[in-house]
Amino acid sequence: MAEYILTADPKWVVRRADGACVPVGQPTTDSRDYADWIAAGNTPDPAPPQDGCCVVSAGALPSLASPGAVFAVSANSMTNIAGIAAGIQAAPSHLPGGGATFVFNDATGIGHTMTGPQFITLAEVLEDFVYALSQGQTLTQPVSIP
Repeated sequence: MAEYILTADPKWVVRRADGACVPVGQPTTDSRDYADWIAAGNTPDPAPPQDGCCVVSAGALPSLASPGAVFAVSANSMTNIAGIAAGIQAAPSHLPGGGATFVFNDATGIGHTMTGPQFITLAEVLEDFVYALSQGQTLTQPVSIP
């Protein structure tokens, strides 16, 4: 098993150790580490058919107003997101942590404060992204939340 996994989007790889989405060819420490790893003769594992990284820009979600929030879209992450969304829909007055808002970390570890409806919108966008990948569509990123 390689240290990195390709995604459906060639601009991103997933670091196996922690599941982080790493941008390819960008001026970040993670990106440089990946480039050094490749330069050392290593090869990433191929992309699973529905895994990847979804870059989200959001007009309606102030917590995601900074462009480029990156969310992992894998079977595990989508199960977690679906579970949280189902809990919010079943009991809208009870969010994770018990407050009026909660913090949901993106794949780079940045926390985004959201209300229940904001999280449901994000979950729907990510679900649509995964569905499009499963249909073999090439997607333009960032994905916009209306």
